[in-house]
Amino acid sequence: MRSDNFNLMYGYESKWIQEVTSLFNKTEMNRDNSVMVDRATQNSQVLASVWNGQNLLAIGRMLTDFQMYSNIFDVVVDPEFQKKGLGRRVMEALMAKAPATCFYLTSTFGNEPFYLNLGYRYHKTAMARYPEFFGKSSYLDWEREIE
Repeated sequence: MRSDNFNLMYGYESKWIQEVTSLFNKTEMNRDNSVMVDRATQNSQVLASVWNGQNLLAIGRMLTDFQMYSNIFDVVVDPEFQKKGLGRRVMEALMAKAPATCFYLTSTFGNEPFYLNLGYRYHKTAMARYPEFFGKSSYLDWEREIE
């Protein structure tokens, strides 16, 4: 399928929640709480998605102050359509909405080269704190001591 058959859209409608959670659940980014996903997506200032007709192929969201800082979350591409530039289209669409800000994100394991190719670099002092209901996340360095 040619990439010009894919339509980029900004914004979000709650009626898409089934497509959104289905897309996440095709990947390692499983989401079992569609109510939480819907609320998080509704509360994001920028959402970009790629569609082929009624089929959601890629999505990503961003929280930003539009002046200094932007955080990108939940960039996901249907595994059948990966390596076709759809993730790049989503990322570029998100970054275009706040181009002069510092962008932050957490990559899923193994996808760091994708973000490096978009100009992202490793952050030396990034920290995170997760609520207990998330469990002991594999993204946190539980062994590293604070000096």
